[in-house]
Amino acid sequence: MPRPDLGYQVGFIGTVARNSVTGPGLAQMDFSTGKNFKITESQRIQFRAEFFNLSNHPNFRIPTAALFNISGTRNVNAGRVDATRSPERQIQFGLKYIF
Repeated sequence: MPRPDLGYQVGFIGTVARNSVTGPGLAQMDFSTGKNFKITESQRIQFRAEFFNLSNHPNFRIPTAALFNISGTRNVNAGRVDATRSPERQIQFGLKYIF
C-alpha cells in the first residue's frame, strides 16, 4: 500500500544485498588463577581469583533492524546501538578449606 505522504512505500526496504552489512564483533578474555597453601599433610587452603572480561572491552549489540513500525511509519530507533552484549569487567575471589 503506497503512502506518498510519507515519502516511501511501506514494506520496501531497499536494494542492498542480503548480509552485506556485518555487526560488531565479540572480544572477551576471561582469566583464572589459583594457589594451594598446605597447612598439614591432609589439609590445605585453596585461593582462587577469576576475572571475566579482563580487558573491559565493550561489546555492542547488533543495531535495531526494524525500519518500520506496525502502523507503517518509520522507526526512529532503526540502526541505533543502545546496549552491550556482555557485562563489564567482573572479579571474583574464592577461598576453600580442603580436609
